[in-house]
Amino acid sequence: MLQYTFNLVGLVVGLVGLVASYYFYLRSLKSSVSNPAEFYGEKLERLVKNLTETSKEVDNILVEIARTAQDREAKIKALEDEIKHLEISENEYKERIENLKNIPLPAIDHLMKQIEPSEKRNARRDYVLFFLGIVISAIGSLIFNILGLGH
Repeated sequence: MLQYTFNLVGLVVGLVGLVASYYFYLRSLKSSVSNPAEFYGEKLERLVKNLTETSKEVDNILVEIARTAQDREAKIKALEDEIKHLEISENEYKERIENLKNIPLPAIDHLMKQIEPSEKRNARRDYVLFFLGIVISAIGSLIFNILGLGH
């Protein structure tokens, strides 16, 4: 989308540059005419020809600007349609998730019933193993210090 904006700005800048160069061209012609006897008909014919060519270039630029704007509009429309489609899909998935949240899974209930008694037993076992680890570490430390292997 930003690229199209830059293209549009580039076209406008080019158009302004074209008009400015034509202005300076006419100004240089006016100052370079040293022969006042030059036929005004020839000068007018040359100027009309230049103006016609410039007008054709401006028309081509305007057609390109219009085409770019139409392309941009079509792409925006396609993106809006895709967003609507994605919003509908999102709502459908949210409804499915909500429905699944309310359904208890028998396997999870069974697993929780099996885990609860073993957790109580495991807590006592964990405390016993912790204190045995402290006692064994202390005894090992004393033995190494007595044998002089600690340092």
